[in-house]
Amino acid sequence: MLLYDGHKVVELLMDRDGMTWEEAEEFYCLNISGAWMGSGTPCFMEPYIDGVDGIPSSDVVEIVHNRREGD
Repeated sequence: MLLYDGHKVVELLMDRDGMTWEEAEEFYCLNISGAWMGSGTPCFMEPYIDGVDGIPSSDVVEIVHNRREGD
């Protein structure tokens, strides 16, 4: 069994296809991780973030988003 890193897939879509973070995340969720391809459907890992060093998880997501956008 293979386990794919969902964040790496999003980064690949950004690099390969020139998508923004939002576009790549939406494409990944709708067309890749949410797709059923029969018994051979790949598995994707989504890291669980419940805050980092006391930062609420919603702020961590915003920080990661800004870093990917180059802010």
